Amino acid sequence: MPFRVRHLATATALAYAAAPLTIYGLSFTDMFDDGSPQSAVRALTYPASLAAPPGNMLACALAGLLQATAVLTLLRRRSGTWAEPINAFTHHYRRGPLIFWWAYGYAAVYFTVAFWALFTTAQNSESMAAIWLMPLMGPALLLMALPFSTGGLLILAGPAQAWLLWRLLRGRHTATSPTAPPRPQPQPTGPPAHRPTGQRTAG
Repeated sequence: MPFRVRHLATATALAYAAAPLTIYGLSFTDMFDDGSPQSAVRALTYPASLAAPPGNMLACALAGLLQATAVLTLLRRRSGTWAEPINAFTHHYRRGPLIFWWAYGYAAVYFTVAFWALFTTAQNSESMAAIWLMPLMGPALLLMALPFSTGGLLILAGPAQAWLLWRLLRGRHTATSPTAPPRPQPQPTGPPAHRPTGQRTAG
């Protein structure tokens, strides 16, 4: 069974939704006695967490789940490549396979490091783990100079940059996928048709 676009999108959405719910579940233990798990959950679920009541960590975690579901539903309804295999989808573009996995890998590493930094900071408010995210931020470092910059905005910058990498570097759209086999032509069935011959007239 080929690995399709919908499989990758669903797995990504589930992993994203599980991150804040994991921190919320562990907040009932003594793991976060010296930190603030609520700040980590609010940052992970940005911008949906803006609609959550202040101080309600469960609402923030559920907001992240709703946000992932909304994005997944939007992709399913608006994308014509939802059911395509990943290999066929990426080959629609000249540099599609290379740029797609480069951009997706960058986004996955960025979010993993961001989650680890937030998780560590939630355990100890004096942790400097967030410094490991800075080499991955690239142009997103400029967001730190904005007066309204937040941790959630910086986390959102990673997937946004990955999307820009995909859009800008994938190359031109090709007419057909080079890996798609040629469609077989239908073969005529039945006896061959005889073309009527003209009668020779007597001269």
